[in-house]
Amino acid sequence: MTDRSPDVHAVLTQLLDETHEHVRAGNSETAQELVETGETVTKNELPDGPLRARLLHGWAELPSLVDHDPAVATEYLRSMRRLLDEHSK
Repeated sequence: MTDRSPDVHAVLTQLLDETHEHVRAGNSETAQELVETGETVTKNELPDGPLRARLLHGWAELPSLVDHDPAVATEYLRSMRRLLDEHSK
């Protein structure tokens, strides 16, 4: 059983996927906005616990990576997506 609603999972999944697409396309301004939104959703909608802590860590690392190391940013996003998917099983 998961500790969040399917809607929250869907929103976070969409945010991670869209952020990934914008980072790969070089749209750093839009990617940064999505990172801020993802961090806010994570803070407001996920209960305290390891998933929330790990996702918040990822969102916090992304702003500098989006601008300075997009390849690493995309890996962070892939890892965060896998983590989210693993916790939805």
